[in-house]
Amino acid sequence: AGTHSSTGNQAAKRQMLQQLTNMSSVTTRTSMFGDLVQLVGVPDDYLHLSWKVLGGLQWAYRNVRSAFVLKVDTDTWVEPLHLVNFLKHNLEASAPLYGGLITRAAPVARTGLWAVPYAEYSSGAYEPYATGGGYILSQAAILPVLTAVRDGSPLIANVEDATIGIAASASGIAPTPMPGFRDFAEPSELDCCEGGTILYHKPADMELCGLCSRKSLPWRVLADSLQSARRRLFGQAPSLSLRSPSLRSPPPPSRSPGVGVGSPSAPVASPATGTMA
Repeated sequence: AGTHSSTGNQAAKRQMLQQLTNMSSVTTRTSMFGDLVQLVGVPDDYLHLSWKVLGGLQWAYRNVRSAFVLKVDTDTWVEPLHLVNFLKHNLEASAPLYGGLITRAAPVARTGLWAVPYAEYSSGAYEPYATGGGYILSQAAILPVLTAVRDGSPLIANVEDATIGIAASASGIAPTPMPGFRDFAEPSELDCCEGGTILYHKPADMELCGLCSRKSLPWRVLADSLQSARRRLFGQAPSLSLRSPSLRSPPPPSRSPGVGVGSPSAPVASPATGTMA
């Protein structure tokens, strides 16, 4: 595993982790739905992404009555009822769980947006981690992850998904692949409309994802619209043969109160942008 060896960085890390530990107040913005939380003492910028996620997880652990917490980026589409249904019927809420779309042996970048100094993390590859577009942590996994970072697991400020993966590994929690968690990097002509999709990072068109989930448009119209959206965003659509998909969905979701990623009286964590939503 990589090491965090800079004395100055260690001091700054301890200071900010102490701030997170002592954080007891938050500013809630109520102009929309009353469920957005601004974390106190955590800069809202990309260079402090790991701080935001750790602060969000700590806030959720203290304040959200929920068996699981879902972290998502703002450019991630989620089918929440299908997600809750999957969690209820497939996962044990009391066990430590960390899951999503798993990346293994990813090389550590030394240049560019995700550059990490060797003194901050010396290994050439990361521990397995769930990609940052969206991942799940059970309440039983949050405290071990926070404790591992507090006790010295490398905190890589601009690579939060790997930071969480390293801390989970240090806590003895292996990442679990989550069916239906997908990413734009996986070639698919149907994008988020692929059968069984629960979460999709960077879809070509968020609105089309919702229409597809509700089966509100004929398949051919959806497929053509997704292809057009991909050309607009990425220059070209995947050159895959069009064929009618199954568009299978998970079993109809239960609407039982108080079960799933958040209880009716508490918000669900979405700290990637410094807010809880």
